[in-house]
Amino acid sequence: MKKNFFVMMPAFENYGGHEYSFLNPLKKFAIQNNLELIYLLPKNNLIKLDKKNYKILYLSKKFFIIKKILSTYVNFLILHKFFNKYLKKNDLIYLDGFSIYFLISFILFYFFSKKKKINVICWLRYPINNSIKDLLLKMCINKILKTDKLILLTENNILKKKIKMKINKIKLFSMPSLHNLSKYQEKKIKNKYLTMFCPGIYREEKYGANLIEFLKKNIDYNFRLKISKNFLSNTKFLDKDLKKKLILIKDNLSIKTFIKEVNNCDLILLPYKMPDYLYRTSGIFFESISLKKISLVSSGTLMAKDLERFNLKNLVVQNWKTLKLIDIVNILKDKNINKNLNKFSNYYKKINGIKPFVDKLDTLNNTFFR
Repeated sequence: MKKNFFVMMPAFENYGGHEYSFLNPLKKFAIQNNLELIYLLPKNNLIKLDKKNYKILYLSKKFFIIKKILSTYVNFLILHKFFNKYLKKNDLIYLDGFSIYFLISFILFYFFSKKKKINVICWLRYPINNSIKDLLLKMCINKILKTDKLILLTENNILKKKIKMKINKIKLFSMPSLHNLSKYQEKKIKNKYLTMFCPGIYREEKYGANLIEFLKKNIDYNFRLKISKNFLSNTKFLDKDLKKKLILIKDNLSIKTFIKEVNNCDLILLPYKMPDYLYRTSGIFFESISLKKISLVSSGTLMAKDLERFNLKNLVVQNWKTLKLIDIVNILKDKNINKNLNKFSNYYKKINGIKPFVDKLDTLNNTFFR
């Protein structure tokens, strides 16, 4: 009888664009290891899956606290009933992306389930701090460690070192990045005016004050900014002069459309704030690098450190409020920058992508779960 491979991504409500890339390697991993792939995803995900897909509740930040508590209890019942029915000895659970409320549901399921020994892979995408969520996470990790085999994954060695300082006696590994789009080729077009692109939907730590200050500083320059329609729900983008500069695109893009938008802009803007991106990076950043597209990032971030390693300091913005578009035009014309960008892109493509990710996951599986 096949072992089950349960893929749980409770915080991924809308799959589209580069986020879909998280599912492809897991499917390949399941096939290579003869595992029965079963998804537990939010009720409103956009992808039509060819494997079993059981629905779990997505706990939106917009939910009131009473609704979140009720949803937490409902998710516990869903997990408890589902796993008691389907979970077998030595099955594998893959947990990636969770809110504090889902984490509570998962802990409750662990305490009350009548399960046999299983294997658990858990992604940690942020540093372990002293928040309630992180205390619950540590409790969850300790509970699993006492009963089952557990390995933890993270996306870079800097974050790995930070987490190791907070949780001892854990098996923690950094993984290759999945954000490699180099195999895709799209014809590039020449724009009538400087065209910039802010990929993804609006989030304050990504496209807040840094972006607004930069745009207002350069409002008289002949540029266009491609952004998601979602941005207009924020009052900062409702300025009449600013709205004239915007080209609105759909909130969730297919991979093909996303690549087309990246290729057909002059540069990518990633004015992400510190300290949010001190230990984590942006998938969009690496995708842009793999497509050899110039991206401007904020100083002090992990992305800035990556650029500096390849002599691309000119792409690191110290102060978005004082950055002039005329300086950006000069950057685009700089042959040395494009030469170093090619070096970064070629290096990145060798060590990242679906195959390196699956190979590493295979090695960990064979080492710890056999």
